[in-house]
Order: sequence, then C-alpha cells, then structure tokens
Amino acid sequence: MKCVEDGAIAPLRVWRVGKDGTQDSDSEDEEDVIVGDAVDVTVRDRRNTYPNGLKVEVLDDINAGLNITTAARLHAIKSRTAVLNSFPHCDELVQWIKQMRRDDFPLKTSHVLVFVKEEFSDFATAYLAKNKEESLGRMMRWITHQRGFSFRYPSKSILSTQDLEAEQRKFASEVGAKVKATYERACIFNAGETAVYYDDTPTRIINERGSKKGVKIKGLTRSERASVLLIVSATGRKLRPVVIFKGQPGGGVEEEVQSISNRVVTAVQKNAWMDAQV
Repeated sequence: MKCVEDGAIAPLRVWRVGKDGTQDSDSEDEEDVIVGDAVDVTVRDRRNTYPNGLKVEVLDDINAGLNITTAARLHAIKSRTAVLNSFPHCDELVQWIKQMRRDDFPLKTSHVLVFVKEEFSDFATAYLAKNKEESLGRMMRWITHQRGFSFRYPSKSILSTQDLEAEQRKFASEVGAKVKATYERACIFNAGETAVYYDDTPTRIINERGSKKGVKIKGLTRSERASVLLIVSATGRKLRPVVIFKGQPGGGVEEEVQSISNRVVTAVQKNAWMDAQV
C-alpha cells in the first residue's frame, strides 16, 4: 500500500477473514471468498480524540447493522476508544440510585444488578443470554460513574443526613445566640489547627564513591513536625499564627524557636499535638 495523507482513502487487498474478525484460511467456506478483493479503507494516524462528524458517521454505520469492530477498522479508529451504552433505562436507574442514597442505604453494585433484573427483566434476560453477569456489572458501574456518582468507602452514622443537618442547625442557633449575647464580636474567635512537616530526614544522600568517610548527617535540633493554629475573630481580624514545635519545654528547642520571627507566636510541647495549654 502506498503512503497516503491523513484521512485519505486507500485501496487495500483483503485476505481471508473469518466471521470473528480473525484470519481463517482453513474455513469450509473458503471457496466463496475471492482472495485479493479490493476495499476502500480510511487510513488515519492514531489519535486520542475524534471530530464529531466522524463520530456521527461511525454511529450511522453501527445503527445500519455494522458491528463495532468492522466500523472501527473502516474508519481507522484504534480499539477500545468508545463504549457502546446499550442500556435504555439510564434515567430510571439514576433516579432510583438517588432515592436509595437519600435514605442513606449502603448501595452496592450487587443491589443495582438486582434492581435491573427485577425492574427491567426483558433487557437483563436478553443481555445475559449473550454476555456474562460480570459484563452487566461493569456496564452498571460505568453508567453510575458517567452519571455523576462515585464509589467511596462508607462511613457509619447512627443518624441520617437530614437529622444530622437539623442537629447542626439547632446547635448553631442555640449556641450562637448564647455566645452572641455573652461576648462581643471582637472576642469571638474561629480557630483551626493543621500539621506542618519540615526538614524530613532524607532516605538517600549524595556521597562520593570510594570515600572512607561514613555516610553521616548532622542531627536535627528540631523535629520534623509542628502544629500551626490559625485564628480569626468574628470581626474578620486575623491574629498571628501560633506554631507549636515538638520538644522538651525549657530545653534547646524552645531557646531556638523563640527567635524565629515576630510575625508568629511559638511554643514547645512534648508531642506538638496541642493537647496541653499553650
């Protein structure tokens, strides 16, 4: 075959091809096939995305009765670039999933399969007659993922989501009213703690080959972890961050961190988890 430009039509010589798309020269129907038949095949460079016009042409060929493998070969589309969704009840399935999760039901793929078999028995029977049940499960997972759902590890809760939200609103209204009546806005603070890791001990270091000096590093005065407390008042004024280092109170670590910066407040605790008075 001569080299052609991207998207050009090139004549190809066809050898014996079986019904399953594989070469089969020992078939009983070999006398019905003319070796050397010329067909027009579109030759393109492989790519990850395709224009909408090409997609419409491929779908028209498939709807006309052409199988997916043949359509992909004729349009020079690499394998496994598209998924054919043959499930016609996606909207009903999505509404059922939303309703089940609204009640905090621990929904799994097995529950979806049971629902499809019970509610859409005609489709399930016809599909399972040609495919395995694992294939139906993969289709259901693909549909749920494409429709905005994800698979997560469950978290146990005694109350439902609606009850938790109502309890949160009740607590915020009651406690917020008491705090507002007792303190001024400038005396109400919102604080958040986060962990900071620094100066991690390296797993590998650069050392000269053949050097007699051992691969040693100087010990770190401060540990690799600190807790940072960020505080903002109800008026919007931000306070200086409080940085808590791990070390012995009154020891060398505390003497070192006192002169870090006047833009932060430093403290030292044994484990830096802010589990003692700062």
